[in-house]
Amino acid sequence: MRIPLLALAVAHACVPTGGLYRSHADTGPTSPDDTGGSGPDLSWWTGERVFSYDYGSYTCAWGTDTAGESGPRVVRGDPDFDRLHAACPECTALYRIEVAPDEVCGWIALSSLAFRGLAFSADTVAVWRLNEGAERLDAAGAWDGARIAYAYEDSAWLGDTEIPFDVRGTVAFPGG
Repeated sequence: MRIPLLALAVAHACVPTGGLYRSHADTGPTSPDDTGGSGPDLSWWTGERVFSYDYGSYTCAWGTDTAGESGPRVVRGDPDFDRLHAACPECTALYRIEVAPDEVCGWIALSSLAFRGLAFSADTVAVWRLNEGAERLDAAGAWDGARIAYAYEDSAWLGDTEIPFDVRGTVAFPGG
């Protein structure tokens, strides 16, 4: 999906709820909360996204610009919970994250506040951007029980030119 620069909200996504997922033959993966306290604490998102593109005379090499992200899990009773859960009912964890800086690669604007959702299955996780609606960023991000690695493509407008770019994201949870 291509997003105009002014509407770009690259920082929106979804995350797990709190604990390790375990498979059950009859029910499939359980929620992170169904772990009896073992595993990482999924109540806090700590991550980063790295941006890259090579489009004609426009370039931004891997590792040149990184956006840091951190924030709490959104739980039932939070003012944003119902809206986020309605946008991504399959998400088993929802997060409100702060993003810095507000610009990468010298011109790609990032929202300083983002929402993410995660939907876990076995050893993968779907990562969602939740702003006005829901957009799945990566259907099969890697999940090792403590960390997530995901990637997606996006674009932004620079003047009258739409520039595609790649993003690699990682998230680590406390105790993992």
